[in-house]
Amino acid sequence: MSGKKWILFFVIPYILIGTILYLFASPETISTIFRLINLSALIALITYLYKTKIKKTLYSSMKKKQNDYDDLKKHHKELIHEEKILSQKLENQYQLCSSLLKKVDSWKSCFDIQQEKILKEKKILVEKTKLKLEKQKLLVTNKKLYNEVKSKSLKEVTEQLKKQFSSSQKQEKYMSDLFGLIGKNEQ
Repeated sequence: MSGKKWILFFVIPYILIGTILYLFASPETISTIFRLINLSALIALITYLYKTKIKKTLYSSMKKKQNDYDDLKKHHKELIHEEKILSQKLENQYQLCSSLLKKVDSWKSCFDIQQEKILKEKKILVEKTKLKLEKQKLLVTNKKLYNEVKSKSLKEVTEQLKKQFSSSQKQEKYMSDLFGLIGKNEQ
């Protein structure tokens, strides 16, 4: 209601009722009636202010708080759901991690076994190579000794034969036979 309507509905009747009562009623009755009128005017004013100003603000505030509460409740449920999903993912990651660790341990043990096997084979190969080298050295030494002995023996035999066979015909025949025999033995 606007200000003019208040004047029409409350102030003017208030004054008229007061004047009429002053003429015909006792002061106690007038006081009681005005108290009732004042009380009803106060109630009407409070009701008017509540309906026009306070009710809208209060309802909008309540509505806003209710919407905020609903949004927070919804967000809370989403967070709980997201937490469950993340918890499950984390558990899956832990399981995957433990599985990978087991595989790595298994691969490491296999690798260690292979390394040991390779080291053993390497040692065996080194030993075989050492033995082969020693045999080779022995063969080379034997060959050198054989060649030295052969050349010395040939010289000595040749000298002895020359001394024994002074005639040139005998000497040449025995020498050629001997060299032929030695040549066959070398091959």
